[in-house]
Amino acid sequence: MTVLSHIEKLSDPDPFPNGASVHHLIHQSGCPLHVWWAAGRRCNRDGEHWQSWFVYLEYRQDDGRSAYVQREYSLLQVQNPEIWQLLAQVELPRACVQRSRNNLIGRC
Repeated sequence: MTVLSHIEKLSDPDPFPNGASVHHLIHQSGCPLHVWWAAGRRCNRDGEHWQSWFVYLEYRQDDGRSAYVQREYSLLQVQNPEIWQLLAQVELPRACVQRSRNNLIGRC
């Protein structure tokens, strides 16, 4: 079994027309998030396959370490503009707004 077989480029339209799969977002708590997307593929025990997008929300915890929350969405869900509102409300365990602001993740 090869890992690369599960990391195939999706044939469906890219929800990010400018090619940017990395973004920054402010969480409802005020915590800045480093957000990145990865195309992926899932399969069930019956051998059915479907394509998905995985989103990772990275932030700083109260001890200064980085942490992330991962969510999976269908291709249609990702194309909905309200997805960003949903992401801004995801629970962030042990998130620290101040540490996240002081030590931004993914800054240029």
